[in-house]
Amino acid sequence: MQEFKKVLGNKNYFLLWLGQAISEVGTDVCHIGLIWLVIGTTGSATSVSLLFVMLIMPSIVFGPWAGVLVDKWNKKKVIVVTDITRGLIALAMALSIDKLSYLYLLAFADFVLYAFFSPAIKTAIPRLVARENLMTANSLYMITRQGAGLIGPAVGGALIGLFGVQILFFLNGVSFLLSAALEMGIRMPVSGYETLDMPLRIKEKFKEGLDYIKQRRVVIFVIIFFAIATIPMGGLAVLNVVLFREVFNYTAEQYGLLMSMKGAGLILGSIFMGKWGKNILEIKAIVTASFFMGLFYMALALSGQLFFSVLFFSLAGFFGSIIGVAYYTFLQKIVDENVRGRVFSIDIAIGNVLGLLAMAAVGPLADNFNPVVIYAVGGLILVALGLVTNFLKVYAGLIEEYREALRAG
Repeated sequence: MQEFKKVLGNKNYFLLWLGQAISEVGTDVCHIGLIWLVIGTTGSATSVSLLFVMLIMPSIVFGPWAGVLVDKWNKKKVIVVTDITRGLIALAMALSIDKLSYLYLLAFADFVLYAFFSPAIKTAIPRLVARENLMTANSLYMITRQGAGLIGPAVGGALIGLFGVQILFFLNGVSFLLSAALEMGIRMPVSGYETLDMPLRIKEKFKEGLDYIKQRRVVIFVIIFFAIATIPMGGLAVLNVVLFREVFNYTAEQYGLLMSMKGAGLILGSIFMGKWGKNILEIKAIVTASFFMGLFYMALALSGQLFFSVLFFSLAGFFGSIIGVAYYTFLQKIVDENVRGRVFSIDIAIGNVLGLLAMAAVGPLADNFNPVVIYAVGGLILVALGLVTNFLKVYAGLIEEYREALRAG
């Protein structure tokens, strides 16, 4: 595909992409090992839940403040230093597999660093590629993450069976160090804001980020839309295993097939956006894909047969990927370079808070009510969100505002 070849022909983006491809696989391999080790050591689902909370909390607690620093710091240095440090943490985890409390602390520290890395890489991509290639560049980034999500668990499981869990942490450490070595070769432009010699007042700069969002109708509208969509999406992610195992009585092999096919749908959605997405306005893609994603989740709740479950689940993944690629491209295009780190960090924190609340609420709901109904209602919320938005007068006005902003450049 010429679009992907063109973007990968950009040496600086290629080094960033290749580094992330290596470290993403290492990370997903390591996560399998971490979960396996925790459940094997404690035999407690609560311990696994605690692990997930510790992985999510840094982006909520530190993320918004990290965005302030990322906006001011050199983006290449942030990416390289966080990858090196996370590599050293992974190696330390390999030496601490018999000390669960150390593993929790090291995992927490790893995700504190990720709270800096995530906004840094999202703000770096627009500096390395032209605006007209942003959709393709983001699609490649998403394909890499999704492909790692497919490959990592399978490789991790096989390695645990052959060599034990410790090797997964060593491999993850090496993957981060290799990624950092590649990223050192990137030539990335530095903004004037990064070189300004001025005191860094974190609270003041954080408020500037919030004010920036509040003063731009199109930005706050899309962030709120995405935040609302995150609630059912977070809840449905928890309910998948309940629906497939407890309601449809699918086997472990069939469950694995379903999760793999959703991953395939995610990758196909990213490929679609990389090739044809530049012809679609990002706001329209987000709203329309939310409608269809919800529609296929509703159909999935009522399917009950493996063929239709696979079909509807993979289509939900396809449209979910379209939402993700379009959303990040939208923010990269519309948000000023000097505040991108803050906007991305605030957005990530909001999404994680709402997703965490949804995950916490959906379990008790499914225990006390029919899981099929809860699942279908989650899909219905997405359908209603997409449908109602299309009929709002303000929506048409915001589309024109966004077009004018793009023309203004």
